[in-house]
Amino acid sequence: MYKHHNPTISQPLISQLLNALGNQWYVSTYGNDSLASVQYETKEGQYITIFAPNAIECDPMQEEHSIFHVNALDKYYLEFETIEDVLRAFKDGENEFIEVTEAIELKN
Repeated sequence: MYKHHNPTISQPLISQLLNALGNQWYVSTYGNDSLASVQYETKEGQYITIFAPNAIECDPMQEEHSIFHVNALDKYYLEFETIEDVLRAFKDGENEFIEVTEAIELKN
């Protein structure tokens, strides 16, 4: 994790995500990303990435984000306010998450 990821905020969140989501998830943080992240590879070789907040208040011009961003399969881009919301979304596993996300997309 790099200084611009603000480890004081993001590291505890990353640890909590890894503990709650299981050992198939791993840290996927890159130096050129503005946010620290964890990732999961599906059986089809696609990825779900959860980006953790690096700030208390959002300031996109300074690359500071106070919410969780999820990139699912390079197809769905979701935002969650709290870690509890993120964990709730994945409580039934990645297949259920993808099915619910696709249903929401089709409805809109």
